[in-house]
Amino acid sequence: MISGNLKTNSDVTLNFTPLFLELYETKTGNELPAQINAPAGTTAQTLGFGLTTGLKYDNIVVSASLNYARTVANETNSTINAWVFVGMAGYDFGDVGMQILTGVQYLSTDNTLVGQLDLGRDKPLEFSLDPKYEQTLFMIGVNKDIGRNWTASAFLGLNGTRSQVSAIFGYRW
Repeated sequence: MISGNLKTNSDVTLNFTPLFLELYETKTGNELPAQINAPAGTTAQTLGFGLTTGLKYDNIVVSASLNYARTVANETNSTINAWVFVGMAGYDFGDVGMQILTGVQYLSTDNTLVGQLDLGRDKPLEFSLDPKYEQTLFMIGVNKDIGRNWTASAFLGLNGTRSQVSAIFGYRW
């Protein structure tokens, strides 16, 4: 079972085509600048499920996870359906109960984003987008067993356009 809260922050630059600018002015009677820079952020809740398997040989550990999650953003009531595959390999420090891991995360989303953008005009610009997103992230992290059933993990993921920090506290049986 997967559940959690998300918070995103980004800076968005919108570049409008001349045709869009003309249509906007015709429809609203207002001019629109060719470019708008705006901060964008969302909060959301996620719920999902997944399966993780792994093996250990001497001090070498390998794991693979496949997860599905459905996220609903509060600000726009947009829904994001995501599949995430994570493959990790690393070294187990034995009686210490700690592993150092490296691996890859593959993310594929199918989502509809609906909302409005305040352009400082009489009416906000309403939008509906259906982007598809796929990306691979290279990860490094640490996993620490706490007792027999509890675990805590922290991972850093990077590629050319995205970075991610994950902290996980979990129970296994």
